[in-house]
Amino acid sequence: MLPPISSNNTSRYFVRYRSGGMGHTIAFRTPAPTIADTWFVTALADVNAFFTALAPLLFNDFAFTDCSFQAAGTLFSVPAPPPAPITPGGGSPTKGDAPRFISFVGRSSGGRKVALTVYGVTADPGNSDQAISQDYRLLYGEQAQVAAAITVLVYSSFSAVDGPEPVTWKQYANLGYNSHFQRKLRNM
Repeated sequence: MLPPISSNNTSRYFVRYRSGGMGHTIAFRTPAPTIADTWFVTALADVNAFFTALAPLLFNDFAFTDCSFQAAGTLFSVPAPPPAPITPGGGSPTKGDAPRFISFVGRSSGGRKVALTVYGVTADPGNSDQAISQDYRLLYGEQAQVAAAITVLVYSSFSAVDGPEPVTWKQYANLGYNSHFQRKLRNM
């Protein structure tokens, strides 16, 4: 078992967005010490490329709402520039679509797990009409958008909690329904 590491061990770029009628936040870990650093410019380009690759799987209400940056070792974040707007290719979401997610996972060279999860996606693991895997997993070659997103991640500057070591990303994406958002919808 690996010893715990503080969540602020690395710099983080927080991207807040709406998709499927709900707000979400995704954190990208980066070696950038400040938002004025060239590493941040690289990380922002990687975030843009990641969401552009996923755009066809995102509902048409997808939009970035706010962004912030937290430097390594600090306890606060500051406003940061947002990614460039994207044009989502999915249809209109229904109330029950909000809990759907796609998650990309990997490990750092130090053995730490890393995951990037995007909520409010059109890929439905329960729909046998879609040309996707029925095992809640899309392999690299099963869908172009997943392959493009994994390729972006493999060549990105993103890191895990243990620092700037490169992440080895798995060659698949997991699909599912988040139970927190399922419960939230039941109470609406």
